[in-house]
Amino acid sequence: MLSTHRLSIRFIYFLLGIGLLIIAEACDSLRADQVVLHLKSGDVVSGTILTDHTNEIVISNAWAKTLSVPVGEIAKREIISPPPQPPAPTPPPAAPVLAQKKPAPTPQTPAQAPTVAKPAAPKGTWHGNVTVGADALFSTANQQDYFGKLNLTYEQAYRSNPQKFFRNTSQLEGEYKKTDGLVSANRSNINNKSDFDIFKLNYGYVSGGAGFDYISKINSKYQAGAGIGRHMFRTSSFAMNSEGGLDYQTQNRSNASSLSSFYGRLAEDLTWKIRKNLTFTQKIEFYSNLEQLSQYRFGLNGNLSYGFWQNLSLNLTADENYTTEVAPGVRRNEFELRLTLGMNF
Repeated sequence: MLSTHRLSIRFIYFLLGIGLLIIAEACDSLRADQVVLHLKSGDVVSGTILTDHTNEIVISNAWAKTLSVPVGEIAKREIISPPPQPPAPTPPPAAPVLAQKKPAPTPQTPAQAPTVAKPAAPKGTWHGNVTVGADALFSTANQQDYFGKLNLTYEQAYRSNPQKFFRNTSQLEGEYKKTDGLVSANRSNINNKSDFDIFKLNYGYVSGGAGFDYISKINSKYQAGAGIGRHMFRTSSFAMNSEGGLDYQTQNRSNASSLSSFYGRLAEDLTWKIRKNLTFTQKIEFYSNLEQLSQYRFGLNGNLSYGFWQNLSLNLTADENYTTEVAPGVRRNEFELRLTLGMNF
């Protein structure tokens, strides 16, 4: 227990240091590129790059503050360079002045504005990620561990205001582990969260989830909540959000009475695209029992993803969870470090 607690404190200090480095990097990288996208349909779209993800590019132009373009629809991409300044024209030599009748002025034809193809209305986009991991150890102590996670996200710009978005994220995960023939992990969770932009930087969200954890003596658990959030930073390589809200949670335990209560929720998440194929994500959640203020739950997750071939990636994930509301015989603190294989789609 003591060594686990020390590891938890060191892990929190490590992630706080990474957070400070991330914020410094984000403030130093606030720039955007001008790009021309040649679509497979024959259309041409140009604008300023806001975000450049694996499956889509979000740009801004005169017709749309934010426009999502799936990578699969792009045939060619060009970075726009500022045009060179033309040399000043040389005036022609002055002609001798002759006395003659002034000709009637020629009517001027107004110049025609260049025709630019108006981009189509933004469409909703889907993208997701699957990660799986398994390991086995046969020695003095035998151990087998299996883990899997599915993330699925849908994003749709508002028809009335393309700079605002509706997003829905669903997540399904599970883990099963045996140590010396005894089950040491058997749990699964499913969660769904929808958020919708209200103002330029603020948004609202609703969430729900269910699951079980037999090792923690939880036969079933349910959660539903709502709140507001704010986009703290949004650049092509860095994004950070903060959230606050209210949750209602229920746990049905196998060796104790059920637990139902209202919780206050504070959360923060960030995504840092360090390089084209290297991305760091981090999430912190804190729940406080509003009916018993001495009871709370804290969760911290960090993930470093390295894309090594096409849509495949290696993921190093660290999970830290601490709760004061546990069933008899269950530890309050849990820390996991795992390496998994991922696929983006």
